Amino acid sequence: MASGSPKFAGLRSYAHLIVLGTVLATSLALNVKLATDLRGSQPRLEPAGIKLEATIADVPVMKLDGTRTVLDLSHSDRPTAIYVLSSVCGWCLKNYNNIVTLKDSSRQDIKFIGLAIGKDLAHLRQHLQENPLPFEVYYVDSETVRKQLRLTATPQLAVVGADGVVQQAWHGAFAGNTRKDIETKFGVKLMDVALR
Repeated sequence: MASGSPKFAGLRSYAHLIVLGTVLATSLALNVKLATDLRGSQPRLEPAGIKLEATIADVPVMKLDGTRTVLDLSHSDRPTAIYVLSSVCGWCLKNYNNIVTLKDSSRQDIKFIGLAIGKDLAHLRQHLQENPLPFEVYYVDSETVRKQLRLTATPQLAVVGADGVVQQAWHGAFAGNTRKDIETKFGVKLMDVALR
């Protein structure tokens, strides 16, 4: 009998379907495997901002006059509030009145310092002359230190205990729940900055 006979025509169609199904199933399995491998090989991104329970000690910084110093918050007589800012950060400007209010309301209970990030110390100096803060601001010029402390985004506010351990941290504008959490911590009413 010839293979082209009608008797084997259905068998050939069935064989083609089996081959096609096998190819499709194999293709699907390979795509799933590749997707899983790619997902597993991608680096995990660290969240922006100072990490809770991190210890902040021996931080090399620069004063605004250009002299270098080392901040050690692990042997302090009181908690320290760290405000992370940048001279090109629009949200830092919107937070300006609130950070001044926080500092004024804390009196001597909490020490305030600023850690500024950015590439231009001269621009930072000019920015702080136009928008002076009621606490000392240090410039973090080391990319390594910025990465270690996760000073990659502004604004940030962190409260560090007298032992140097980060107790609380907030990232972003003082708006919504962030503002409410900060108000609760400091016992003060802040302006709500618009998220626009």
